[in-house]
Amino acid sequence: GAALVLFTFSTVIFLWWPKACPGGGTFRDVLSGDIALDDCEHQGLPGGWPFDLFLLYFTAVLFGKLVSSVPYCPMPRLLGMILAGYVLRNAPASSDRFSEGLVPSFMGTVRNIVFTIILLRAGAGLDLTKLRQNTKVVLLMMVVPSVVEILVVAAVATALLPFTFTWGLLLE
Repeated sequence: GAALVLFTFSTVIFLWWPKACPGGGTFRDVLSGDIALDDCEHQGLPGGWPFDLFLLYFTAVLFGKLVSSVPYCPMPRLLGMILAGYVLRNAPASSDRFSEGLVPSFMGTVRNIVFTIILLRAGAGLDLTKLRQNTKVVLLMMVVPSVVEILVVAAVATALLPFTFTWGLLLE
């Protein structure tokens, strides 16, 4: 489903988008050799944000498949997708070229969307019937870490800063 939509989107951008090149040529003219690729300034080419998003999606899916198909130790695809984003952002050959077409505010939005998807996938893997059976354990696991953190912050604040314990509680 999603791969077909991306393939159709990239095909439209690369082949039939009008006036992408000087003289009103299309990418079909570039592929046939009538117009040089360097003369085209279209966002769908390498360096533009649609191409970079497509590259990110493609490499994330590829790394996800590779990580999940490791023999004797298959890992979740999500780990491969996170690894692909890390490699594309930090590899010396790709980090400068990859980030030149991406608008920082747009990429912040993409990161938030991806983070939301990760959290939704993690939450979808929970079994609600087992959670309801172990209500006391779930409540303890929710409350105890928060209370311990609050108390530790309050104690450290009273030890290191001129705060009372009540003001230390308010820091958290």
